[in-house]
Amino acid sequence: MDQVIARARALLQTSQETKAMELLAPEVAKHQDNPRLLEVFGECLLEANDVESAYNVLEKAVSLDPEGTQGVDKFLYLGQIIGGSDGIGYVNIALGKLQDQLQKVVENSGSDDTVLVELAKLYPSSEDLAGHLIKKLNQGIFAEIEIWMTDLCMEPEAEEQCDKLISHSLSLDESNPEALSLLASIRISQQKNDEAREALLRSWDLFQERKAALEQEAKDAHDASLEYVELVQPLLGLARFAIELEMYEAAPSIAAAVSEINDNALDAFYYEALAHLLRAKQIYGEANPGSVPKDSDYREIELEEVKASTDENVQSSLHEARSGLTQGYRVLNSAAAEAMDPDVAGQVSELLTALGGPIMADLFPEKRNDDDDDDGWEDEIETGQTELKLRPDIEGAKVGPTKRSLEESEMINKRTKTEDYQESPNTDASSTESGSLSDDEREDGENKESREVIADLKKAKDEQKPELRKKGWRNTPFRRRPPQKKEESETKFTTDSVSSDKHRQFLSKYIR
Repeated sequence: MDQVIARARALLQTSQETKAMELLAPEVAKHQDNPRLLEVFGECLLEANDVESAYNVLEKAVSLDPEGTQGVDKFLYLGQIIGGSDGIGYVNIALGKLQDQLQKVVENSGSDDTVLVELAKLYPSSEDLAGHLIKKLNQGIFAEIEIWMTDLCMEPEAEEQCDKLISHSLSLDESNPEALSLLASIRISQQKNDEAREALLRSWDLFQERKAALEQEAKDAHDASLEYVELVQPLLGLARFAIELEMYEAAPSIAAAVSEINDNALDAFYYEALAHLLRAKQIYGEANPGSVPKDSDYREIELEEVKASTDENVQSSLHEARSGLTQGYRVLNSAAAEAMDPDVAGQVSELLTALGGPIMADLFPEKRNDDDDDDGWEDEIETGQTELKLRPDIEGAKVGPTKRSLEESEMINKRTKTEDYQESPNTDASSTESGSLSDDEREDGENKESREVIADLKKAKDEQKPELRKKGWRNTPFRRRPPQKKEESETKFTTDSVSSDKHRQFLSKYIR
């Protein structure tokens, strides 16, 4: 059983959740009272974006292990699925258990804890084991803060709870860049922008150190680690916070770090371009204060007016914005386009059109040969004769549904560069039994077996379930999904507030 669970987790690490479910389904069918097995099966369902089935499976796992003696991941996942005060309750169970385990490691008294005994095999030194537990504690703390800043942001104790949680996180690990990034987000919500900027810069410094270290490890191992790929979402959040704080020099640098990890990350090019665009408006507004709309600020200056400026700094910033959007245009017309957020895709298309279309020299820097029929294409772009179009299959990106998360796209790209997880015939009977079945036939069989197991796990009687937070999965404590657009709130303490309410409409349009 332990080997099956370990192999399933290895498959999840390479985003092969369907294969992991195929491996687990027969075992789950035979051992429906095993909470560890149900826990990893529920994680597979989350990765497959089947939130409702994951809820049923994880709820069963929690009922079999209500105190978390066989692991706490199920509580963290279930807390994120449900959200609200009930979700906080589940997360707190996990945090309490993890805190107790950390104390046992410090006191060298964890021999009675089966989870710690197993973890000690992976982390031989007390320091390494404590580091692992602190990392998981912080993941749970971040999940709880996210609930307080969204579902429960109207509650009077929300601000106090966020302050308490982030202080505890930093007391566990003061050099955690994600904790400092979250601190910046909290300070933005409290309209303490100077403190937010200080936390953001500290976070960015630490992220750069981590990224450089992981790149060196990848160079030595000739392979990029999952931890390296998982830097993408936290860095995108940091870039967004930098834009909200008007840190237009830091934001493009942070976004550029994302594109170095994944050159198909559309959000990175969008944030980079937006920072340059807003910087152009800022420069123009400072030189032409009369152009700033009444009761507003430079961000609301009409773009056409800014484009007409003869200021070299303004034009340079606009060019940088157009260059970033051009790379976004490349992504939108690539094979990775269907994984993109349609709202971001629409913004990229809209802004790029307003700035004059893509810079084709950036996309095709050299003419391929003298026989090509694209003579004069540079002139066409300059004169506006080339129409900006998306690929036909994603032309409706502004209104179409998101099919996959950005992280799934990242992992797909990673798998094209690295060796896929391999299983030998003598360790996986399914690989030989499948014979000459096509991929579609095999996947259909896998899904059928998984569906049968899920159906068996559902309760026989109708039972009132809590409303799930989202139709699609997002922001697990372990694998980060692109955040969905949050509902606007009238409360002062909200992640959508920046320096005052007058910017909320602007941010809801441009910052996602």
